[in-house]
Amino acid sequence: MDAPMFENTTEVSRYIILSVLAVSTTTSALCIFMAVFAGFSGAKLFKDEVEDGTFLTLLSKPTTRTKIVMYK
Repeated sequence: MDAPMFENTTEVSRYIILSVLAVSTTTSALCIFMAVFAGFSGAKLFKDEVEDGTFLTLLSKPTTRTKIVMYK
């Protein structure tokens, strides 16, 4: 004797699966968007410094390029 609220378990299961899938897809899309946005923002930052000439000053210092990028 099942309870009446669990009469249609296939619909409940389908709803839960679709909800989890929607949240997962949204989260993945948001992560990809944030990575692309960060890349474009970083590229713009370096472009502005190259145009100003301050990037050449940074490159003349005795540090590695990796450190310069990481400190940015």
